[in-house]
Amino acid sequence: MIHLERSGNAPLSIHLTVANTDLVMQAIVGQVVNAPVELRAWCMLIKTLFNHSDRIHRLAFVLGGISGDDPSAAFILSTFRHSFTSLRHLSLSTPQSPHEVLDLSIFPIHSFTLHQPCRSDNFFRWHTLPLSQITELGLLDVTPQVLLMFLPRFPNLMVAKLRICYSHSPHSDLSRATRLLLPHLHTLEIRYIDEWESDDLFLALEILVLPALTHFSLIVKEDSSVCMFVQQRSVYPAMQHLLEHVRVLRMTRVPFDICHIPQLLAKLRSVAELAITQLQVGSIPAAASISTVVLKELSKEGIVPQLRSLTIVVPKEPEDGLLEKMRESRSDVLRSVDIKVQMDDKYRLGMMVVQNMAEEFVP
Repeated sequence: MIHLERSGNAPLSIHLTVANTDLVMQAIVGQVVNAPVELRAWCMLIKTLFNHSDRIHRLAFVLGGISGDDPSAAFILSTFRHSFTSLRHLSLSTPQSPHEVLDLSIFPIHSFTLHQPCRSDNFFRWHTLPLSQITELGLLDVTPQVLLMFLPRFPNLMVAKLRICYSHSPHSDLSRATRLLLPHLHTLEIRYIDEWESDDLFLALEILVLPALTHFSLIVKEDSSVCMFVQQRSVYPAMQHLLEHVRVLRMTRVPFDICHIPQLLAKLRSVAELAITQLQVGSIPAAASISTVVLKELSKEGIVPQLRSLTIVVPKEPEDGLLEKMRESRSDVLRSVDIKVQMDDKYRLGMMVVQNMAEEFVP
C-alpha cells in the first residue's frame, strides 16, 4: 500500500498469482466479510491493486486450479476492462480456457503472452484479441499446428517468442500446410521442448517466410544430449531460407549434421553476433569437433564477413593454433571471441579473447 501511495501516478507493473479465483471474485464484488482475517487482508490488497488499473502498463496474471467451465478468468479481467486504459502488455497463464468469452480487443495492448499448456487452440476459440494492434507475441507450450493456425491472425507482428511442444498428431497435418508469411517479424525466438524427434520443428521452420528477420534464436530442450537421437534430423535444410538478413543468430542444442556447418556459415552474410551452444550431432567425436570446423571455416575469406562477436560452447577445445589463425584473418572486424568447454554439466573456460573494445558492440 505504501509503495502505491509513493508511486503517485507512475506506471505500474503487476505480477499476480492467484490460486483461489473464488476469493478474487469475492474481493472484487466486496463479499469478504466472513472470510478468515488473513484472506480478508489478501483480498483487500487485490482490490486495491485493481483500483489502480488505469495506471497498470504491464500485467502478468497467473491463474491456478481452474476447471474447464470456471468463468473466473473472464470475470476478473472483464470487470475492470474499461479501466485498463494504460495497459500495454498482458501475460496470462491458465491451465485451461474458461467457457466464457473474454474480449481482449478492448484493451490497448500491443504485447501479449499466453501460457496454456498445449491448449492454445481452445484459448483462441473462447477469447477475442486485438489482433492487428499486437506487435509482440509470446506463446508458451503451443503445438506447431496451433502455431501455424493462429500466427496469420497477427498481421503486424514484429517480435515472437514461442515455446513449442510435441503435437502427438500426424506430421502430414504440417506437411500439407501452405507458406506462412509474416512480413514485419524481425525477432524470433523458438524453444522446442521435445528432445526425441525434430520433425515438427523441421516442418514449422520450413513453412515460415520472414523477409524482415534480423534476430533469430533457436533453442532445443535445455537438458538434451549432444548426440542426436535416431528420430531426429538436422534442421539446417528447414531454416536456411530464414538466414539471408539475420544479424544475430543463437543456436542451442539444435539437431545439426556437422556437414551442414560450412553451408550454414556461408549463408551468414549479415550476421554480426553468432552463438553456437552444444549442437546435437551424430556422435560424441563429431560434437567435439564442432569448434574445429567452425574456426576453420571462419578463417576462410568471405565467410560471415560482418562477424563481430563469436561465442561457442563445445565438449572439447579446438585444435591448437586455430583460434589465433581465425582472429588474424578477421582482425579488422572481430571484437570478441568466447569459447567455453563444457564437461560434466559444468563450464570450464577454454579461451576468451576481447580486442579493440573501445567501440561498443551493438548488434
